[in-house]
Amino acid sequence: MLSLLARSLPSPHASLLPFLGTSSRLHPATCLGTRAWPSERWRGSYCSAVGTPLPRAPEHGECIYLPRLPGDDPDLAGAATPSAARVRMRCERRGRTDNHAIMARRRAEGAASSPLPHVVTSTVEHPAVVECLRFLAAAGRLDVSWVRVDGTGRVCAREVAAAVTPHTILVTIMHSNNEVGAVQPVAEIVRRVRTHSARPSALVHTDAAQSAGKLPLDVRELGVDMLTLVGHKLGAPKGVAALYVRRPLRLGSLLHGGAQEGGRRAGTEAVLLLVALGEAARIAREELALASAHMARTRERLAALLVGGLGAATVRVHGPAEASHRLPNTLSIGIKGVRAAELLATLEDRVAASAGAACHSDDPPSVSPVLAAMGVPEEYAIGTLRLSTGRHTTMEEVEKAAALIIAEVKRQRRT
Repeated sequence: MLSLLARSLPSPHASLLPFLGTSSRLHPATCLGTRAWPSERWRGSYCSAVGTPLPRAPEHGECIYLPRLPGDDPDLAGAATPSAARVRMRCERRGRTDNHAIMARRRAEGAASSPLPHVVTSTVEHPAVVECLRFLAAAGRLDVSWVRVDGTGRVCAREVAAAVTPHTILVTIMHSNNEVGAVQPVAEIVRRVRTHSARPSALVHTDAAQSAGKLPLDVRELGVDMLTLVGHKLGAPKGVAALYVRRPLRLGSLLHGGAQEGGRRAGTEAVLLLVALGEAARIAREELALASAHMARTRERLAALLVGGLGAATVRVHGPAEASHRLPNTLSIGIKGVRAAELLATLEDRVAASAGAACHSDDPPSVSPVLAAMGVPEEYAIGTLRLSTGRHTTMEEVEKAAALIIAEVKRQRRT
């Protein structure tokens, strides 16, 4: 997938931006790192590409790009519409690409379908999927089946296929989870939907936002009809994402206006963001093996330090234990006897992290839907921290972060 995206942009685009990615500190959504590029090669012919498709990669097809539009209603924009001979990609912000996969498919079924179109998803999806499905279901426009996960955050491919009905139009299962890093068996899900379900023609979409730049992604091996990528997760600036749509699948336009992209989606393309996404994909593809291995080492070191420093009896690492079933960089760790929100407030800017539970001042605090779906005990869920290591994260930074967290946890336990 990264190869497809990277090859869609010509090499002179590599010189466009003065920055890419984030700092090397631990971060809950760490990008692939910082790059400084000269800009003198950004010249005329590429500037003239504003408002038109950028140059294509003949072996993979044409790429169609869209910018982030502040204040846009995500329900108005449609998914890509490839011709029979080309694969098109759309570049937008994350919620819109996932919404497009759902909304465009729903509208293709017609507004007065009876029985209602049916969608299969899991209980641990990103809000970009969950909230769109809940909205459509509440409006009486979709039926939704929510497939449960096991204690590690993974779905069973057989259960996903079994949830498909003769009225299923879409199966949407994330490639990897943003909270606990669990990697889903997407390829197996596709195979079972095609061969052991009530509707083999149902489309399959996967949200691969967390996986890009950390795990190999190949749409042909996965067999999916649609796949979401998000720029800032793999090193591009915020505000650009991509929706892969398998050819010759056609999803009608959901935003009308100008003639951009063959009339399929109105609005001038944000060329700078698109170029950055293509370059980020190139870097991610070329450095995937090294970056992934480094992130795995730093993640394992961080986990070992926290468990050792706090005591195995009071710490729980969420997600799959098997390395092949989880992201290499994501660590979700539940700590008994503390509240994550209070812990983060005291750590502040010393350690970049996020809470695995949506803790508020209310008593008791609410628990993350992902952790609740996994059956994580509340005493660990409310004390869960989400930590990620990046390709520039050093062992020294890992050790410093672990020491700060351990010291603060012990201080809170004493009070």
